[in-house]
Amino acid sequence: MWRCSGRHRSRRSVIWRDRFSMNGKTVQDKRLNAISISLKPEYPKILETISIKTGDRASEVFRHFLEMSFCALSYGQREEQYLQCIERFKSNREVLNLYVQAFSQMVVDYEKGIPFSDHLGDYHMGLMSSKEAQSRGEFYTPMPVCEFMAEVTRSNKSDQPITLHEPAAGSGRMVLASAKALVKDGGSPMDMWVEAWDVGVLPFWMCFINLSLWGIPARVVRGNTLSLKIFDEQFTATTFFRPPPQVNKEWAQKVNFMRQLIRGEIPEARLEPVKVQTPQPTKAQPQKVEQPFLFGSSVPES
Repeated sequence: MWRCSGRHRSRRSVIWRDRFSMNGKTVQDKRLNAISISLKPEYPKILETISIKTGDRASEVFRHFLEMSFCALSYGQREEQYLQCIERFKSNREVLNLYVQAFSQMVVDYEKGIPFSDHLGDYHMGLMSSKEAQSRGEFYTPMPVCEFMAEVTRSNKSDQPITLHEPAAGSGRMVLASAKALVKDGGSPMDMWVEAWDVGVLPFWMCFINLSLWGIPARVVRGNTLSLKIFDEQFTATTFFRPPPQVNKEWAQKVNFMRQLIRGEIPEARLEPVKVQTPQPTKAQPQKVEQPFLFGSSVPES
């Protein structure tokens, strides 16, 4: 007699029934579907419960959840922001406890799920309609495409850390795919140094949470990669064990100069004009060119 919950009983019965199927492909597909159902994250169900109890939209509940999770993973540097975030739930202790349960369940889902998966990005894209995504300009690259791009662009393993700059990070999918490819080659996420930028606050929070939970040393920046204007930034906890790689001082000075120039912090008077030396025209001297004759004939005398 099966002594398990209904979900596990149905999953086992599907796999047991498929053992007698004559189609091997059907057996494999159904088993993969059963496994994918068991790996589906559970914390969105808690967020849906919060939405029902408070009457707030699911997108608003998800935003509060991301902000509280971001503050909780910032190793004590965001206490004031965290207290301001939970101020609205002081009168409803039950809802606040549900947010805490959702955070702990998210950590468990990441530990039991597929390595370097992006549950937050999938849930965020599922909440947005096509018109809302088009107005925001948020179209996250599918994870299989990110993994393919990471496979074809990965470099050989070396003693130096792999530096990766992501100018439009989103939820950090390209970084996660690169870390997965690195681990596949026998490396570790600690062999990476990442600088991820995004202008939106939700992608900024999601990217930081993903890279923090997967142990990737990174500097996550909320800023404009075109104007280099920074609104907020936060380092993941693993940067204490993997500091940023050493940068050439001359190159760092050039980068800082270009940043100041783009921001308009350097007046035009300090910019030295580039002197271009134009070549002086010279008179062409006629040159006598001896041309060979065909069939070894010589020049006839006149």
